[in-house]
Amino acid sequence: MNFLEMITYLGDRLDDSDHTTWSLAHKKNLLNLALLRVVSRLYEQGVWSVPSYAFSTVANTAEYDLPADFYLARFLLDADDYEIPLTDVFSATTETGEPTEACIVGAYSVSGTTTNYAKIRFNPVPDGVYNYTLWYNPAPPAMTEDTDIPPVPEVLHELIALEAGVAALKNKGFFELISSWVDDCQERWEFFMESVSSRQRGQSLLFKNVLPEY
Repeated sequence: MNFLEMITYLGDRLDDSDHTTWSLAHKKNLLNLALLRVVSRLYEQGVWSVPSYAFSTVANTAEYDLPADFYLARFLLDADDYEIPLTDVFSATTETGEPTEACIVGAYSVSGTTTNYAKIRFNPVPDGVYNYTLWYNPAPPAMTEDTDIPPVPEVLHELIALEAGVAALKNKGFFELISSWVDDCQERWEFFMESVSSRQRGQSLLFKNVLPEY
């Protein structure tokens, strides 16, 4: 399915082909967010290998740019393969030394196009050169043109539209309709996972193959 076909499919399933209840722009945004979630799940459950990004610090600089396709940090290793804790707390310290922790600042957003302005910030501020490798979930390019095709197996295309539908129903408070949509999503994900042989799936030390939560 291309982007236009997914929009049409979603509109038909929601009985909103004329975009009265949910605007066209809203549907597009929900589809891109659903694509992001599905792609993340492919990495988390070992279907796709998680990429890494190697970089070095310089003295007296706390923040560093992340890759343009960065979406979600998984873990950070130093040059000796020791894991550096990733915290949720932003540190504004000016103390310098060898970093003992880091956090992600900024965000990834989807609104028709992909915008990434995330950075990684170290605490304390590095006092010299330290080498790190960050393992992360990358974000797929946002679908913007009618002919864009999501970069996932075709069997997952309808799942993306259905997940967008779940989000749309939640957004409008139609909770009594969500159950059947969720069941459909889970059945399609289970079918896909059963079709992926163990030899095709990467082995992850951090993640278990579990059903997604809706």
